[in-house]
Amino acid sequence: MKRLSGKTTLQQKLTIGVVVILSVLFGSVLGLHLRTVNVMHQMIYEQMESQADYYQQNLENEIGQILNLQIAFFNDRNLPFVTGPVIDISDYELRNSLLSVESRIQSIVNISSLVDTAVLYLPKSNYIISPSGIGRIRSADEAQMERYLSVGNSSIFFDEEGYYCVQTGESGLNFSKDPNYIFVIRFSSAQIAKAIGRIAGEGDGGAFLYRVSDGVCVEGAGDLQEAGEVAELIGGIENFDVDKPVQLKIDKTRYIAVIGSPGALGYFIQYEKSEARTRYIWQSWLAVTLFLLVTAGMACGFIWFTKKAVHEPMNELVTAFDRMRAGDLNYHIDRRDTNSEFDYLYREFNDTQDKLQLLIEDNYNQRNLLEKAQFKQLQNQINPHFLYNSFFILRRRIQRGDVEGAADIAAHLGDYFKYITRDGSDHMPLWQALEHAKSYAAIQRSRFGERIQIEFEELPAKFHDLSVPRLILQPLLENSFAHGIENLASGGLIRIRFETEEGLRIIVEDNGQ
Repeated sequence: MKRLSGKTTLQQKLTIGVVVILSVLFGSVLGLHLRTVNVMHQMIYEQMESQADYYQQNLENEIGQILNLQIAFFNDRNLPFVTGPVIDISDYELRNSLLSVESRIQSIVNISSLVDTAVLYLPKSNYIISPSGIGRIRSADEAQMERYLSVGNSSIFFDEEGYYCVQTGESGLNFSKDPNYIFVIRFSSAQIAKAIGRIAGEGDGGAFLYRVSDGVCVEGAGDLQEAGEVAELIGGIENFDVDKPVQLKIDKTRYIAVIGSPGALGYFIQYEKSEARTRYIWQSWLAVTLFLLVTAGMACGFIWFTKKAVHEPMNELVTAFDRMRAGDLNYHIDRRDTNSEFDYLYREFNDTQDKLQLLIEDNYNQRNLLEKAQFKQLQNQINPHFLYNSFFILRRRIQRGDVEGAADIAAHLGDYFKYITRDGSDHMPLWQALEHAKSYAAIQRSRFGERIQIEFEELPAKFHDLSVPRLILQPLLENSFAHGIENLASGGLIRIRFETEEGLRIIVEDNGQ
């Protein structure tokens, strides 16, 4: 539609409006969903953290109770009687003291399933006491004692057999430099793994203990190889945050790992496949995406419907108006008999087109008559005024004795009045109208003298016989004289030229004010 070029059409406005509404809707839905997803992620992390903290705390409390029992064991009143030969007791009393210490060790072992065994070494008296019995220290036991003495007190250590804790010291009755006893409690790796395994729950993952210092990993649940790979990745993370979720990737599988605070047995680590925890999040993303696609599809359908039901009929109506504006009053819009608003508009347009054509024809006839009357009146107005001025100039020339100049003016006056008083049509060939304008300009120039110059461009030959109103040029020249160069003392210029790029344009221009 040429008439609407460069402007925003109704369809474009409607499309822009729908796009803006969809953008706001999509932005709101996505923003709300992202916020919901962040909350869900936070809830997942907090659940994993609280679960890990709960089981880790229970495990640490149980380990702490066992270590407290290990320390409290040294307060046993029978212990000094079995530490060495310092105290002279009978064999019966020694036997009872050894059995009492053995019973105390057995009670420590039985108090928790995490304890695998406990061994008391008495180097001064050469006894070794464990839940399985009382015996003498052998060479292999001495090597074991040396290894235990090398690691120190209080901390929990790990070797090929599992976790263990060593306490060494002297009894209250013997202040010898060498320890009177070495008490070792060994923990059951299987039971520790079982305790850790409770945290795995129903998720697709596991949990394990990890000691960063020596790279020890005790798996409690889940795939052992998988846990080892998680431990290896965590071991390679420098300065990882405790109690903060860690995102890991093994091959093409993503994991969420929660690293608890370091405890007596090491770091407690729970891991789970991201897919297991975020399944509902992805399902929600799928639902939101489906909703947005359906909404976008409905919007596109609405735009297509409005294009067919509104925009195209409107285009047809606008095209009809364009053709009417171009002068094609015979164009009619084909009715579709749809009983719609546009069908009514089409019918009314066709009726208006017919009536308009009749009115234009009547108006044209009336205007033609009116123009003729106005033209006659203009001739009557021009003739007396111009005649007075011309005779005045002619009189001045005769008074000065300028016979030749007076003759030229008289000749031009004759041509001028011969042209305007000629009977016949009010239209003349353009070349005759141009000659008349030259006569008029020559008479006016005799009035202004050397103050002005008048230039006429050559009329193109193909427009010589073009029919134009009789006085088409004189009013334009008269306007330039009266309002353009009237007050110029010198250097006045009037130029009449022709442009033929699109038809013919007659241009009268001056350099007046």
